[in-house]
Amino acid sequence: MRSITLNGPAKINLYLDVINKRSDGFHNIVTIFQRINLYDSIKVSIIPRGVVFNCSYPHLPKGPANIAFKAARLMIKEFNLSKGVRLALKKRIPVAAGLGGGSSDAASVILGINKLFGLKATPGHILRLAKTIGADVPFFISGYSCAVGRGVGDRLKEVSNSLSFYILLLIPNIRVYTKTIYNRVRLPLTKPAVNVNILARILAGKCKDEALASSLYNRFEEIVLPLYPIIKKAKEEMSLYTDRVLLSGSGPTIFGLFSVRKEAIEAAKKIRREGKWQTVLTKVV
Repeated sequence: MRSITLNGPAKINLYLDVINKRSDGFHNIVTIFQRINLYDSIKVSIIPRGVVFNCSYPHLPKGPANIAFKAARLMIKEFNLSKGVRLALKKRIPVAAGLGGGSSDAASVILGINKLFGLKATPGHILRLAKTIGADVPFFISGYSCAVGRGVGDRLKEVSNSLSFYILLLIPNIRVYTKTIYNRVRLPLTKPAVNVNILARILAGKCKDEALASSLYNRFEEIVLPLYPIIKKAKEEMSLYTDRVLLSGSGPTIFGLFSVRKEAIEAAKKIRREGKWQTVLTKVV
């Protein structure tokens, strides 16, 4: 086998709170990750040496600044590989949109190299490597569809999501960088009125889903919405069609949850008339 192609999913955050700042400069968080049916595709091929990255997506870093490139170089170094890899990425997940596309690509590279070279690395070894690349990468390595993430997001506990809903993504045409938003977090933080454990129980079907809308939470909304009026407007627009609305990650994506696909389609049609943002209809996986 000289090449392997993997599909890396996007994610949304159904819950996201910042707990405190760590001594290493990162923040401890608690979040609920949910995979969604929107994928990048990356082909990993063996070449004589080095790392070559190809992608036609504009403005995407192609060298060491790219997280998938970093993941490939780390794997080559960690396992002392005598060959290199070429990465060919088909980008469908918007960049810097709070959907985890870069982290998902990095996870695909790690998993792809592990399989392509027959490394048979243990899951624990792979997860430790993933954590050094990015905080969201372990979630995509894990294979979980839905999970509570703690620490920097790397300590994962699977959530059995029994709810089947359609997801309408509303993506303003701006980029929001996670580091910028974290730099604006002010500690100490007030405790949110909602609880991650309650939301996990709702998703698992152990509580009535009528409380789902009031249990969705993202600490970053108090920073992002005042800072970016177009994102605030996007949330207001989505809220006309569903009360299950939230910012994903640090944004700019706003998502709405719908139980009925037809209702999500109708909302997408009406929102598209505004012409200010991209809309994507997807679902949980």
